[in-house]
Amino acid sequence: MSVVIEVASIVTPDSRRRPGPRELHQSKLDTVAYISDFFKWETIPWNEPSEQFGIFTSASNSRFNLLLSLAWLIDQNSDEMDTEAESYFTHLFNVLPKNIRGLSEYQYFPPSEGFNNFSHLLSRNIFTSYWFPLEIANTVHIDAVLPDGFSIGSSHRLRDELHNLGQITQQVIALNGKDSPIQYLDYSITWDSVHQLIQLIENASDESISLNLPLKILW
Repeated sequence: MSVVIEVASIVTPDSRRRPGPRELHQSKLDTVAYISDFFKWETIPWNEPSEQFGIFTSASNSRFNLLLSLAWLIDQNSDEMDTEAESYFTHLFNVLPKNIRGLSEYQYFPPSEGFNNFSHLLSRNIFTSYWFPLEIANTVHIDAVLPDGFSIGSSHRLRDELHNLGQITQQVIALNGKDSPIQYLDYSITWDSVHQLIQLIENASDESISLNLPLKILW
């Protein structure tokens, strides 16, 4: 299974819509209406629906959830570590992967969780997450419209968080090699593979800002 990573309007324009249940299209319209009312916008600050779109790709659940698990473990240990010291990266390479083996494949970090550095990456809805090209201080979790609700974050904040996370994984790769593996559940995933996914979503965040469109990660 995989997650879809897409930069596009929430409502799919008629030119790109595939045949499907009318209810799905209506739920997207209802989502936009709810968001507009929630933020008290008179108009949505991007075109809905928009003919313009950017990145449309997917990533395996295992790789995406490993990325989230790494971010969470780094976040929870950040106060005790000097991220400029080589010992930090040695610790990250040797210790954190062992901890990751005990985590769930479907990580969900509730909005009440305290985060130091990666709140817009981690505090998200497991099924439907939107990041808007706006400055939003904290992620918003909405339990309405969609069956499992959805979350809203800032593309600006997400881009910065992923850039910082990518710098850390890059240092680990520099010390241990890009093909060094992480044993995650029943998978063996290389640090370079995780780093590439970080860069992909960082680029999608940047594209969300430049195109003035939401970034969506959907399961």
